Amino acid sequence: MKGNWKHGLCYTPIYRRWASMVGRCRWSSHTSWKWYGALGVRVCERWLSFENFLADMGDPPFEGATIERRDSNGNYEPANCFWATQVQQQRNRRNGMFLTFDGVTQSAGDWADQIGMPIERIHNRKERGWSDERTLSEPPRKTKHTKL
Repeated sequence: MKGNWKHGLCYTPIYRRWASMVGRCRWSSHTSWKWYGALGVRVCERWLSFENFLADMGDPPFEGATIERRDSNGNYEPANCFWATQVQQQRNRRNGMFLTFDGVTQSAGDWADQIGMPIERIHNRKERGWSDERTLSEPPRKTKHTKL
């Protein structure tokens, strides 16, 4: 009565992450199908086997790690995936804001961290139609409410 017990990991977090990844890309009945499989996101042939996925990705390096694609429009495959934090995952969404400055493109959240600007200011400036360069390089105006 071995059934699905060939690796003994069916009830582990990594197995659930793998099964969810496969499901959202292959099963139209999956709740997230419309954002993955319906848009053409696929799981590489090698990773249709849990054992191969585990061999390539290894155990999640920290609690709460999620499987993330570097290119959010690309497929789930070894060269495009990594274990991510929730913050990294949120910043890599298709509908995320990406800005390019000095030849570097990254998320608004990454720019906010790098230059020490509140992300709300970045979003507000972009909503007003500012260029990426102006958004990221212009210091805030000094007002009577600005802390010196």
